[in-house]
Amino acid sequence: MNSYLTQFPRIAKLLTAGLVSAVFAGCTAVNTFPVVARQGDTIALAVGSADGMNRNNTTVEFVDFASASHDLTANMRGIFKLYPDTASRAWDGSQTSVLIASSFHEPWITILALDLPSSGLAIGQGVLNITSTATYAPLVAHINDSPISLEIIAGTGSSATLDFIKGSDPNITDPGDLTALEAKTTIFVRPTDLTDTGPYGAIEIILDLESSIGASMTPPKCRLKVEDLNILTGSASNSLWSLDPDGRTYKVVLLSPTGGLEGYEARFQVTFKKAAHSVVGVPSITSVRYFDVNGVEVFTGPTAGTFDVSVEPLI
Repeated sequence: MNSYLTQFPRIAKLLTAGLVSAVFAGCTAVNTFPVVARQGDTIALAVGSADGMNRNNTTVEFVDFASASHDLTANMRGIFKLYPDTASRAWDGSQTSVLIASSFHEPWITILALDLPSSGLAIGQGVLNITSTATYAPLVAHINDSPISLEIIAGTGSSATLDFIKGSDPNITDPGDLTALEAKTTIFVRPTDLTDTGPYGAIEIILDLESSIGASMTPPKCRLKVEDLNILTGSASNSLWSLDPDGRTYKVVLLSPTGGLEGYEARFQVTFKKAAHSVVGVPSITSVRYFDVNGVEVFTGPTAGTFDVSVEPLI
């Protein structure tokens, strides 16, 4: 079995129900897992519902009990998203609706895992300072303004290898790799006019995105994911997408049988299956069209120029 399927519970099991509830209510977490650690231990930080956080745009500093500063940026093991089960109360509850209403993205907790230095940390209460250019909902504290407490206790630990059983033989294990949980190079499409509530029966978006393999790019070689914001909007939306034979013109159509699509639901991402396939040039939205529930085009929605298109690479 792949490591990213088996190592995840080893990190996720450290989460407490109270903290998960707090984060899905739109809050920014202020604790590590665990809240005490030895030098050399591996810890995980819940850092709120960050949009666009990765190891390229994030730094970590630890100020120990003796006020000594330690740069732990190079010690990061991975930054990835933790989602609730879609059949859980956390997914369907009012707290999740609050999170979506304030952030305009799917409900997730961002987890940052890192190794503590094996020496040089003073025993006692310290503080982790996370700095990132990631976006946070305007109604909650940014992680840049939210120091995270961590107590260093006596003893020396070791970096967690996150071993997983390979196959059916429990004696054969491989070390886990948390970077496998991180997003690959991803093209994000995000509406910036978050005041547009529609409602619409359909939204059609044309994305111009050229890859390094040109016209050889076909749907089996790329993936498109539209974020699910139905919990809040109740639009019962679904999506269709296609890629023209030129390998660069993507057509994405969001449909609502109730005619309840809101403009900010037009948020999606594209990834290439193989890491060797890269983006060429600057992707852009060339067209956005809006339709009512009867299929009649309306001209009141945000234009293509109001959409943000960004490429966020994996380290």
